[in-house]
Amino acid sequence: MYVADSGNNRVEKFDSSGNYLSQFGSAGSGNGQFNNPYLVAVDSSGNVYVADEGNTQVEEFDSSGNYLSQFGSLGTGNGQFGELRGVAVDPTSGDVYAADFLGNRVEKFAGATPTPPTASISSPAAGGTYAVSQVVATTFSCIEGAGGTGIKTCADSTGHTGTTSPIAGSLNTSTQGSFTYTVTATSQDGLTGTATIHYTVIARPVNTVPPAIAGTAKAGSALTCAAGSWTSSPSSYRYQWSQNGTPIAGATNSTYTVQAIDEGTTLTCTTAGVNAAGVGVPVMSGGVLVAIPVVAKCPPATGKLSGATLGLLKLGDTRRQAEQAYKHSSSRGPRYEQFFCLTPRGIRVWYASPKALAILPASKRKALAGRVIWISTSSASYAVNGIRSGATIAAAARKLNLGKVFHVGLNDWYLAPAGSATAILKARHGIVEEIGIADKQLTQGRAAQRIFLTFLPVAPRRKRRPSGQQESHAPAGSTRSQRSPSKRARRPCIRSLTGTWSQRARRTWFARIGEKDPGTG
Repeated sequence: MYVADSGNNRVEKFDSSGNYLSQFGSAGSGNGQFNNPYLVAVDSSGNVYVADEGNTQVEEFDSSGNYLSQFGSLGTGNGQFGELRGVAVDPTSGDVYAADFLGNRVEKFAGATPTPPTASISSPAAGGTYAVSQVVATTFSCIEGAGGTGIKTCADSTGHTGTTSPIAGSLNTSTQGSFTYTVTATSQDGLTGTATIHYTVIARPVNTVPPAIAGTAKAGSALTCAAGSWTSSPSSYRYQWSQNGTPIAGATNSTYTVQAIDEGTTLTCTTAGVNAAGVGVPVMSGGVLVAIPVVAKCPPATGKLSGATLGLLKLGDTRRQAEQAYKHSSSRGPRYEQFFCLTPRGIRVWYASPKALAILPASKRKALAGRVIWISTSSASYAVNGIRSGATIAAAARKLNLGKVFHVGLNDWYLAPAGSATAILKARHGIVEEIGIADKQLTQGRAAQRIFLTFLPVAPRRKRRPSGQQESHAPAGSTRSQRSPSKRARRPCIRSLTGTWSQRARRTWFARIGEKDPGTG
């Protein structure tokens, strides 16, 4: 409460228990000064009006005693006083009433009109597009206007309320459509202010007509994938071509050029519509079979890769048995290598040479001498545990227990257990180019695998160096960082070994590479 102290020309403020709180005013005629303050009134906002009899005016202060304004003067005209003896405030309208004792009248003055409160939405921005059931948080605030009586409620159109800004809310995204999100600020005096944003809720695309492939399915020709029809107006589409159900690495455009490695396989295209709500469920096209061109005098690939068998060949076959299985072959290469002609792609084998058998104890060499110890092919007609030519190494790693990579020439070689044989993958740039199987006895342990790969003709032949040119032991296409010095040093040692190793040579070799001799014991 406020008390006008006329004798001391001041106004004192007390709490409801009569305890002194503060005071304001002093003697004088300036702003915030009094000459016999007579009466005090308080409006609904807490502003204080003082009837200053001696200065013939009404002065306005805020609740802390800070001067705000004044009105009135000495006289008999409108808005003037003869002798000011009283003041009152209408709590609803804020109008001020002043009692003029000598003028025998009460004058009414319009109170300050309160400014409506302000509502604001900090996030999200207006015009957003969201998916059905997507959680979208909002942040909003309410601020009382000048002269207002305080915020009563601050609420959004989804039922979130609060009194301390900022306040957390959310958008309603339960159904598709265009919507308005509103925040309403209501003051104690009933004035309101609002803020709104508009937003759209859409569903992710749903396929209504599946994709389709157009074009001639033969090596070298381009195929085109039509995305099909989708709801919810996709802004773009995602594509993935697959060979026999296995995604083709890098084939993510609407067109695909058929490769020779695709011959004899079925190609499909999977598409998914994309819009602001997200990615739709992918849908696969019907498959197209890539025809196998007839290779003169080369029969179609038959059989499968299972255990120690690939096609019509199996590990341990003699050269005669292999040539009886496939009538058309060529041995135009190393003595122990042979190619068998098939449509669309052939099979190559290696027969056990004395060098390849050198890691085995003498008692075990005779049984394998001259027999098939490796069978491989780039034909997609064959697969090891679902991995065929054209698959990625990442996909192979998920299905096979691949060992650490061997870098030989421009290729990467991976070996993995495969039942009664060892699976072998030749890859380049992360893509499998050839699959095969090898004799398990000769590929037990990493040391044996390294020797096995070295003695078989899997690396490019060396060319004679020009006079004075220094030899590099790093494989073609590799960098120094790809090989440790110890590995670069090992390679010439492997190639220098010929025929049957002496015990001393064996001990020296395996001591240098730090691994156990697989032929001992």
